[in-house]
Amino acid sequence: MNTDFSAAALQTLRTLDTDKNGVSPHELKVMDTDGDQRVSLAEAQARGLAPQDVRLINKALEKGASAPMLPILMDTAQVFGWEEISAELINDAAIGFSASTQFNPHYFSRELDAAGKVSLLKERLGEQGIQAEPLIDFLASNDLLHHSQVESLVKRLGGEQAAQLGAQIQDYWQAPNSRLSADERKALIKDLIKELGAPVTVTQGGKGTCAACAVQMKLLIENPGAYTRMALKLVEGQAVQSPGGDTIEPNDTWRLPGVKYGENHRTAGDHRSLSSKALQNALMNEALTWSSYESNADYDNNEDAPSIGQQAKLLTKVFGEQGFDADYWGTGSSKLSALEDDLARGRAAVANFKGHAILVVGIDKSGANDRVLFWSDDAQYQMDARQFAKDVVSIVTVDDRGRDNRKLPEGERHMVSTDVHQQAQDLKNTMQAIRDRR
Repeated sequence: MNTDFSAAALQTLRTLDTDKNGVSPHELKVMDTDGDQRVSLAEAQARGLAPQDVRLINKALEKGASAPMLPILMDTAQVFGWEEISAELINDAAIGFSASTQFNPHYFSRELDAAGKVSLLKERLGEQGIQAEPLIDFLASNDLLHHSQVESLVKRLGGEQAAQLGAQIQDYWQAPNSRLSADERKALIKDLIKELGAPVTVTQGGKGTCAACAVQMKLLIENPGAYTRMALKLVEGQAVQSPGGDTIEPNDTWRLPGVKYGENHRTAGDHRSLSSKALQNALMNEALTWSSYESNADYDNNEDAPSIGQQAKLLTKVFGEQGFDADYWGTGSSKLSALEDDLARGRAAVANFKGHAILVVGIDKSGANDRVLFWSDDAQYQMDARQFAKDVVSIVTVDDRGRDNRKLPEGERHMVSTDVHQQAQDLKNTMQAIRDRR
Protein backbone atom coordinates (compact mmCIF):
# COMPACT_ATOMS: atom_id res chain seq x y z
CA MET A 1 0.00 0.00 0.00
CA ASN A 2 1.17 3.49 -0.76
CA THR A 3 2.09 5.02 2.61
CA ASP A 4 2.47 8.63 1.47
CA PHE A 5 -0.32 11.13 1.97
CA SER A 6 -0.90 13.48 -0.90
CA ALA A 7 -0.18 17.17 -0.53
CA ALA A 8 -3.83 17.84 -1.35
CA ALA A 9 -4.95 15.69 1.57
CA LEU A 10 -2.66 17.43 4.02
CA GLN A 11 -3.69 20.85 2.80
CA THR A 12 -7.39 19.95 2.94
CA LEU A 13 -7.15 18.71 6.51
CA ARG A 14 -5.12 21.70 7.64
CA THR A 15 -7.56 24.24 6.26
CA LEU A 16 -10.82 22.71 7.49
CA ASP A 17 -12.46 24.73 10.26
CA THR A 18 -9.31 26.60 11.24
CA ASP A 19 -10.87 28.07 14.38
CA LYS A 20 -10.76 24.58 15.81
CA ASN A 21 -7.50 22.67 16.05
CA GLY A 22 -6.90 22.06 12.38
CA VAL A 23 -9.73 19.69 11.56
CA SER A 24 -13.37 19.28 12.46
CA PRO A 25 -15.09 15.90 12.79
CA HIS A 26 -18.26 17.55 11.54
CA GLU A 27 -16.53 18.88 8.43
CA LEU A 28 -15.06 15.45 7.69
CA LYS A 29 -18.35 13.68 8.40
CA VAL A 30 -16.73 11.24 10.80
CA MET A 31 -19.43 8.73 11.66
CA ASP A 32 -19.66 6.83 14.93
CA THR A 33 -21.46 3.49 14.56
CA ASP A 34 -21.23 1.10 17.48
CA GLY A 35 -18.02 2.81 18.55
CA ASP A 36 -16.38 2.73 15.11
CA GLN A 37 -15.38 5.86 13.23
CA ARG A 38 -15.14 6.22 9.49
CA VAL A 39 -14.55 9.06 7.09
CA SER A 40 -17.15 9.19 4.37
CA LEU A 41 -15.34 8.38 1.13
CA ALA A 42 -17.65 10.52 -0.98
CA GLU A 43 -17.37 13.50 1.36
CA ALA A 44 -13.59 13.17 1.64
CA GLN A 45 -13.14 12.91 -2.12
CA ALA A 46 -15.36 15.94 -2.58
CA ARG A 47 -12.90 17.83 -0.41
CA GLY A 48 -9.90 16.79 -2.46
CA LEU A 49 -8.68 13.65 -0.70
CA ALA A 50 -7.56 10.79 -2.91
CA PRO A 51 -8.96 7.26 -2.26
CA GLN A 52 -5.61 6.05 -0.88
CA ASP A 53 -5.64 8.94 1.60
CA VAL A 54 -9.11 7.94 2.78
CA ARG A 55 -7.99 4.33 3.21
CA LEU A 56 -5.02 5.40 5.32
CA ILE A 57 -7.16 7.79 7.35
CA ASN A 58 -9.64 5.03 8.09
CA LYS A 59 -6.78 2.73 8.96
CA ALA A 60 -5.69 5.28 11.55
CA LEU A 61 -9.25 5.60 12.87
CA GLU A 62 -9.51 1.82 13.18
CA LYS A 63 -6.32 1.83 15.25
CA GLY A 64 -7.78 4.30 17.72
CA ALA A 65 -7.09 7.74 16.31
CA SER A 66 -9.77 10.42 16.34
CA ALA A 67 -10.51 13.03 13.72
CA PRO A 68 -8.62 15.88 15.45
CA MET A 69 -5.51 13.66 15.46
CA LEU A 70 -5.35 13.30 11.69
CA PRO A 71 -3.18 16.26 10.61
CA ILE A 72 -0.41 15.44 13.09
CA LEU A 73 -0.81 11.73 12.44
CA MET A 74 -0.35 12.31 8.73
CA ASP A 75 2.65 14.57 9.30
CA THR A 76 4.15 11.90 11.55
CA ALA A 77 3.63 9.22 8.94
CA GLN A 78 5.48 11.36 6.43
CA VAL A 79 8.44 11.83 8.78
CA PHE A 80 8.72 8.45 10.43
CA GLY A 81 6.99 6.15 7.94
CA TRP A 82 3.60 4.53 8.26
CA GLU A 83 5.04 1.38 9.87
CA GLU A 84 5.74 3.47 12.97
CA ILE A 85 2.10 4.49 13.37
CA SER A 86 0.87 1.54 15.39
CA ALA A 87 -2.27 1.21 17.46
CA GLU A 88 -0.09 1.24 20.58
CA LEU A 89 1.58 4.47 19.51
CA ILE A 90 -1.74 6.17 18.85
CA ASN A 91 -3.18 5.04 22.15
CA ASP A 92 -0.16 5.81 24.32
CA ALA A 93 0.92 9.01 22.65
CA ALA A 94 -2.60 10.49 22.48
CA ILE A 95 -1.56 12.34 19.37
CA GLY A 96 -3.93 15.17 18.55
CA PHE A 97 -4.15 18.83 17.77
CA SER A 98 -6.61 19.13 20.62
CA ALA A 99 -3.90 17.94 23.02
CA SER A 100 -0.71 18.66 21.15
CA THR A 101 1.24 19.03 24.38
CA GLN A 102 0.84 15.27 24.70
CA PHE A 103 3.00 14.45 21.69
CA ASN A 104 6.70 15.22 21.40
CA PRO A 105 8.55 13.80 18.39
CA HIS A 106 11.90 13.97 20.22
CA TYR A 107 11.03 10.70 21.98
CA PHE A 108 10.44 8.81 18.74
CA SER A 109 14.11 8.43 17.85
CA ARG A 110 14.98 4.86 16.96
CA GLU A 111 18.43 5.46 18.47
CA LEU A 112 17.07 5.79 22.02
CA ASP A 113 16.29 2.81 24.24
CA ALA A 114 14.00 3.05 27.29
CA ALA A 115 16.73 4.32 29.60
CA GLY A 116 17.86 6.81 26.98
CA LYS A 117 14.36 8.26 26.71
CA VAL A 118 14.16 8.66 30.50
CA SER A 119 17.51 10.45 30.48
CA LEU A 120 16.34 12.69 27.63
CA LEU A 121 13.17 13.56 29.55
CA LYS A 122 15.12 14.58 32.65
CA GLU A 123 17.61 16.53 30.55
CA ARG A 124 14.86 18.45 28.75
CA LEU A 125 13.24 19.35 32.07
CA GLY A 126 16.48 20.59 33.68
CA GLU A 127 16.14 21.58 37.34
CA GLN A 128 12.43 20.74 37.29
CA GLY A 129 13.36 17.25 36.09
CA ILE A 130 15.55 16.78 39.15
CA GLN A 131 12.66 17.82 41.39
CA ALA A 132 10.24 15.52 39.57
CA GLU A 133 12.66 12.58 39.50
CA PRO A 134 10.70 10.50 42.06
CA LEU A 135 7.59 10.69 39.85
CA ILE A 136 9.54 9.91 36.68
CA ASP A 137 11.38 6.95 38.22
CA PHE A 138 8.19 5.52 39.74
CA LEU A 139 6.35 5.67 36.44
CA ALA A 140 9.31 4.25 34.51
CA SER A 141 9.78 1.33 36.91
CA ASN A 142 6.10 0.35 36.65
CA ASP A 143 5.73 0.66 32.86
CA LEU A 144 3.53 3.75 33.28
CA LEU A 145 5.80 6.41 31.80
CA HIS A 146 4.64 8.41 28.81
CA HIS A 147 7.51 10.80 28.23
CA SER A 148 5.64 13.56 26.42
CA GLN A 149 2.78 13.60 28.90
CA VAL A 150 5.09 13.75 31.91
CA GLU A 151 7.03 16.57 30.24
CA SER A 152 3.74 18.44 29.79
CA LEU A 153 2.79 17.86 33.43
CA VAL A 154 6.11 19.05 34.84
CA LYS A 155 6.26 22.10 32.57
CA ARG A 156 2.70 23.08 33.51
CA LEU A 157 2.90 22.54 37.25
CA GLY A 158 6.62 22.60 38.10
CA GLY A 159 8.87 19.86 39.40
CA GLU A 160 7.99 20.29 43.07
CA GLN A 161 4.24 19.97 42.57
CA ALA A 162 4.76 17.12 40.12
CA ALA A 163 6.66 15.24 42.83
CA GLN A 164 3.83 15.89 45.32
CA LEU A 165 1.26 14.56 42.86
CA GLY A 166 3.53 11.60 42.21
CA ALA A 167 3.55 10.78 45.91
CA GLN A 168 -0.27 10.68 45.93
CA ILE A 169 -0.32 8.44 42.87
CA GLN A 170 2.38 6.17 44.24
CA ASP A 171 0.52 5.75 47.55
CA TYR A 172 -2.56 4.73 45.58
CA TRP A 173 -0.58 2.31 43.43
CA GLN A 174 0.90 0.59 46.48
CA ALA A 175 -2.33 0.46 48.49
CA PRO A 176 -3.92 -2.99 48.80
CA ASN A 177 -7.51 -4.04 48.12
CA SER A 178 -8.34 -1.88 45.11
CA ARG A 179 -11.62 -2.81 43.44
CA LEU A 180 -10.06 -2.09 40.05
CA SER A 181 -8.17 -4.65 38.00
CA ALA A 182 -4.44 -4.21 37.41
CA ASP A 183 -5.10 -3.01 33.86
CA GLU A 184 -7.73 -0.52 35.07
CA ARG A 185 -5.33 0.91 37.66
CA LYS A 186 -2.65 1.34 35.01
CA ALA A 187 -5.13 3.05 32.71
CA LEU A 188 -6.29 5.31 35.56
CA ILE A 189 -2.78 6.51 36.37
CA LYS A 190 -1.94 7.09 32.71
CA ASP A 191 -5.16 9.07 32.34
CA LEU A 192 -4.36 11.18 35.40
CA ILE A 193 -0.90 12.02 34.10
CA LYS A 194 -2.36 13.03 30.74
CA GLU A 195 -5.13 15.16 32.28
CA LEU A 196 -2.82 16.84 34.78
CA GLY A 197 -0.47 17.79 31.96
CA ALA A 198 -3.22 18.96 29.61
CA PRO A 199 -6.61 19.62 31.27
CA VAL A 200 -8.19 20.21 27.85
CA THR A 201 -7.98 16.45 27.20
CA VAL A 202 -10.96 15.80 29.51
CA THR A 203 -13.86 14.49 27.46
CA GLN A 204 -17.54 13.69 27.90
CA GLY A 205 -17.13 10.45 25.96
CA GLY A 206 -20.59 10.66 24.41
CA LYS A 207 -22.35 11.46 27.70
CA GLY A 208 -24.47 14.50 28.54
CA THR A 209 -22.03 15.63 31.22
CA CYS A 210 -20.82 18.91 29.70
CA ALA A 211 -21.45 20.92 32.88
CA ALA A 212 -19.59 18.41 35.05
CA CYS A 213 -16.85 18.25 32.41
CA ALA A 214 -16.41 22.04 32.57
CA VAL A 215 -16.17 21.97 36.39
CA GLN A 216 -13.73 19.06 36.16
CA MET A 217 -11.43 21.03 33.84
CA LYS A 218 -11.64 24.07 36.12
CA LEU A 219 -10.61 21.89 39.08
CA LEU A 220 -7.68 20.54 37.05
CA ILE A 221 -6.51 24.08 36.30
CA GLU A 222 -6.94 25.54 39.78
CA ASN A 223 -6.29 22.66 42.18
CA PRO A 224 -4.54 19.66 40.59
CA GLY A 225 -3.75 18.16 44.00
CA ALA A 226 -7.43 18.07 44.98
CA TYR A 227 -8.31 16.75 41.52
CA THR A 228 -5.93 13.82 41.96
CA ARG A 229 -7.14 13.06 45.49
CA MET A 230 -10.81 13.21 44.51
CA ALA A 231 -10.34 11.04 41.42
CA LEU A 232 -8.42 8.35 43.31
CA LYS A 233 -11.09 8.19 46.05
CA LEU A 234 -14.19 8.32 43.87
CA VAL A 235 -12.95 5.70 41.43
CA GLU A 236 -12.74 3.30 44.39
CA GLY A 237 -16.31 4.09 45.44
CA GLN A 238 -15.28 6.21 48.42
CA ALA A 239 -16.70 9.58 49.45
CA VAL A 240 -14.21 12.45 49.40
CA GLN A 241 -14.03 16.01 50.71
CA SER A 242 -13.87 18.75 48.08
CA PRO A 243 -11.57 21.78 48.39
CA GLY A 244 -14.69 23.69 49.43
CA GLY A 245 -15.25 21.35 52.39
CA ASP A 246 -18.33 19.50 51.09
CA THR A 247 -18.50 15.73 50.99
CA ILE A 248 -18.77 14.42 47.43
CA GLU A 249 -20.39 11.00 47.25
CA PRO A 250 -19.45 8.45 44.57
CA ASN A 251 -21.84 7.59 41.75
CA ASP A 252 -20.93 4.13 40.48
CA THR A 253 -23.40 3.81 37.61
CA TRP A 254 -20.37 3.99 35.28
CA ARG A 255 -19.55 0.45 36.45
CA LEU A 256 -22.93 -0.95 35.33
CA PRO A 257 -23.61 -2.42 31.88
CA GLY A 258 -24.92 0.08 29.37
CA VAL A 259 -28.67 0.10 28.82
CA LYS A 260 -29.75 -0.97 25.32
CA TYR A 261 -32.11 1.25 23.32
CA GLY A 262 -34.23 0.97 20.21
CA GLU A 263 -34.95 -1.83 17.82
CA ASN A 264 -31.25 -2.02 16.92
CA HIS A 265 -30.37 -2.39 20.60
CA ARG A 266 -27.83 0.41 20.59
CA THR A 267 -25.92 0.45 23.87
CA ALA A 268 -25.26 3.55 25.92
CA GLY A 269 -21.47 3.31 25.52
CA ASP A 270 -18.98 5.22 27.65
CA HIS A 271 -15.70 6.43 26.15
CA ARG A 272 -14.49 8.55 29.07
CA SER A 273 -11.32 7.99 31.08
CA LEU A 274 -11.78 6.24 34.43
CA SER A 275 -11.04 9.47 36.29
CA SER A 276 -13.65 11.29 34.21
CA LYS A 277 -16.23 8.58 34.74
CA ALA A 278 -15.82 8.74 38.51
CA LEU A 279 -15.60 12.54 38.79
CA GLN A 280 -18.25 13.50 36.26
CA ASN A 281 -20.78 11.01 37.62
CA ALA A 282 -20.28 12.25 41.16
CA LEU A 283 -20.43 15.92 40.13
CA MET A 284 -23.61 15.37 38.12
CA ASN A 285 -25.32 13.86 41.18
CA GLU A 286 -24.15 16.74 43.36
CA ALA A 287 -25.57 19.26 40.90
CA LEU A 288 -28.96 17.69 40.25
CA THR A 289 -31.59 18.40 42.89
CA TRP A 290 -34.66 16.31 42.05
CA SER A 291 -33.04 13.45 40.17
CA SER A 292 -29.89 11.38 40.00
CA TYR A 293 -27.52 10.81 37.10
CA GLU A 294 -27.22 7.32 35.61
CA SER A 295 -24.40 7.23 33.10
CA ASN A 296 -25.13 3.65 32.05
CA ALA A 297 -28.53 4.87 30.80
CA ASP A 298 -27.20 8.09 29.22
CA TYR A 299 -27.61 7.53 25.49
CA ASP A 300 -27.57 10.52 23.18
CA ASN A 301 -27.69 12.94 26.15
CA ASN A 302 -31.07 11.68 27.33
CA GLU A 303 -30.38 12.17 31.07
CA ASP A 304 -31.25 15.33 33.05
CA ALA A 305 -28.72 18.19 32.77
CA PRO A 306 -27.93 20.71 35.52
CA SER A 307 -29.58 24.13 35.21
CA ILE A 308 -27.48 27.29 35.47
CA GLY A 309 -28.49 27.62 39.12
CA GLN A 310 -27.49 24.02 39.79
CA GLN A 311 -24.16 24.65 38.11
CA ALA A 312 -23.53 27.55 40.51
CA LYS A 313 -24.46 25.29 43.42
CA LEU A 314 -22.05 22.62 42.17
CA LEU A 315 -19.19 25.11 41.83
CA THR A 316 -19.80 26.21 45.42
CA LYS A 317 -19.74 22.59 46.62
CA VAL A 318 -16.47 21.95 44.84
CA PHE A 319 -14.59 25.23 45.36
CA GLY A 320 -16.28 26.66 48.45
CA GLU A 321 -18.15 29.90 49.20
CA GLN A 322 -16.45 32.17 46.69
CA GLY A 323 -19.61 33.98 45.61
CA PHE A 324 -20.50 32.04 42.48
CA ASP A 325 -23.23 33.95 40.68
CA ALA A 326 -25.46 32.54 37.92
CA ASP A 327 -26.36 35.08 35.24
CA TYR A 328 -29.11 34.17 32.78
CA TRP A 329 -30.88 37.50 32.27
CA GLY A 330 -27.96 39.86 31.62
CA THR A 331 -27.04 41.10 28.15
CA GLY A 332 -24.40 39.35 26.08
CA SER A 333 -21.96 42.23 26.55
CA SER A 334 -22.45 42.25 30.33
CA LYS A 335 -21.83 38.49 30.46
CA LEU A 336 -18.69 38.90 28.38
CA SER A 337 -17.51 41.65 30.73
CA ALA A 338 -18.09 39.42 33.78
CA LEU A 339 -16.18 36.58 32.13
CA GLU A 340 -13.27 38.93 31.36
CA ASP A 341 -13.20 40.03 35.01
CA ASP A 342 -12.85 36.41 36.16
CA LEU A 343 -10.13 35.75 33.57
CA ALA A 344 -8.28 38.89 34.66
CA ARG A 345 -8.28 37.47 38.19
CA GLY A 346 -6.80 34.19 36.91
CA ARG A 347 -10.00 32.12 36.98
CA ALA A 348 -11.60 30.03 34.25
CA ALA A 349 -15.39 30.33 34.15
CA VAL A 350 -18.32 28.14 33.12
CA ALA A 351 -20.56 29.44 30.35
CA ASN A 352 -23.48 27.95 28.45
CA PHE A 353 -24.59 28.04 24.87
CA LYS A 354 -28.03 26.62 24.12
CA GLY A 355 -27.86 23.06 25.39
CA HIS A 356 -24.11 22.94 26.05
CA ALA A 357 -21.76 24.03 28.84
CA ILE A 358 -18.16 25.09 28.17
CA LEU A 359 -15.19 26.41 30.13
CA VAL A 360 -13.96 29.88 29.12
CA VAL A 361 -10.17 29.97 29.51
CA GLY A 362 -8.99 33.10 27.72
CA ILE A 363 -9.48 36.10 25.45
CA ASP A 364 -7.30 36.95 22.48
CA LYS A 365 -6.92 40.74 22.10
CA SER A 366 -3.98 40.58 19.71
CA GLY A 367 -5.97 40.94 16.48
CA ALA A 368 -8.42 43.33 14.90
CA ASN A 369 -11.33 41.68 16.73
CA ASP A 370 -11.28 40.10 20.19
CA ARG A 371 -11.81 36.34 20.32
CA VAL A 372 -13.04 34.25 23.24
CA LEU A 373 -11.06 31.06 23.90
CA PHE A 374 -12.84 28.11 25.47
CA TRP A 375 -12.49 24.39 26.08
CA SER A 376 -15.11 21.79 25.32
CA ASP A 377 -14.83 18.01 25.17
CA ASP A 378 -11.13 17.51 24.40
CA ALA A 379 -10.62 20.58 22.22
CA GLN A 380 -9.85 24.30 22.35
CA TYR A 381 -12.04 26.64 20.32
CA GLN A 382 -12.02 30.34 19.61
CA MET A 383 -14.93 32.55 18.65
CA ASP A 384 -15.27 36.17 17.66
CA ALA A 385 -16.21 37.99 20.86
CA ARG A 386 -19.17 39.75 19.22
CA GLN A 387 -20.57 36.43 18.05
CA PHE A 388 -19.91 34.89 21.46
CA ALA A 389 -21.89 37.69 23.13
CA LYS A 390 -24.81 36.90 20.82
CA ASP A 391 -24.69 33.13 21.38
CA VAL A 392 -23.92 32.84 25.10
CA VAL A 393 -27.05 32.01 27.10
CA SER A 394 -25.80 32.00 30.69
CA ILE A 395 -22.62 32.14 32.76
CA VAL A 396 -21.40 31.39 36.27
CA THR A 397 -18.78 33.82 37.53
CA VAL A 398 -17.57 34.93 40.95
CA ASP A 399 -19.17 38.05 42.43
CA ASP A 400 -16.08 39.61 43.99
CA ARG A 401 -16.11 42.39 46.53
CA GLY A 402 -16.28 45.75 44.83
CA ARG A 403 -16.88 46.19 41.12
CA ASP A 404 -16.32 43.24 38.81
CA ASN A 405 -14.88 45.26 35.96
CA ARG A 406 -11.27 44.21 35.58
CA LYS A 407 -9.98 44.21 32.01
CA LEU A 408 -7.23 42.30 30.27
CA PRO A 409 -4.52 44.37 28.52
CA GLU A 410 -5.12 45.20 24.89
CA GLY A 411 -2.93 43.78 22.14
CA GLU A 412 -2.21 40.48 23.89
CA ARG A 413 -3.49 36.91 24.00
CA HIS A 414 -4.46 35.85 27.52
CA MET A 415 -4.97 32.29 28.88
CA VAL A 416 -5.42 30.97 32.41
CA SER A 417 -3.92 27.61 31.40
CA THR A 418 -2.05 25.98 28.53
CA ASP A 419 -2.82 27.58 25.17
CA VAL A 420 -3.42 24.54 23.00
CA HIS A 421 -3.45 26.53 19.77
CA GLN A 422 0.02 27.90 20.54
CA GLN A 423 1.23 24.42 21.51
CA ALA A 424 -0.13 23.12 18.23
CA GLN A 425 1.82 25.76 16.31
CA ASP A 426 4.97 24.93 18.28
CA LEU A 427 4.52 21.25 17.46
CA LYS A 428 4.04 22.00 13.76
CA ASN A 429 7.27 24.00 13.84
CA THR A 430 9.07 21.11 15.55
CA MET A 431 7.78 18.62 13.02
CA GLN A 432 8.86 20.89 10.18
CA ALA A 433 12.34 21.20 11.68
CA ILE A 434 12.63 17.41 11.89
CA ARG A 435 11.41 17.08 8.32
CA ASP A 436 13.93 19.69 7.15
CA ARG A 437 16.80 17.87 8.86
CA ARG A 438 15.82 14.65 7.08
